[in-house]
Amino acid sequence: MTKTKAKPKKKKPSRLTKALLETAKDMHRIGVLDDAAYSRIAKRHAATSAFLPPL
Repeated sequence: MTKTKAKPKKKKPSRLTKALLETAKDMHRIGVLDDAAYSRIAKRHAATSAFLPPL
């Protein structure tokens, strides 16, 4: 009997994650966040989010 590993389910992004990424995107657009800070925030939440705003 062979056991197969179940594929990990991709987490659906929470409302909080979506709001955080949207806020970070807006702050980057107006110049409050520099490229490095925005990139760190986006990468940190990319694993849990299918919604990743472009740089």
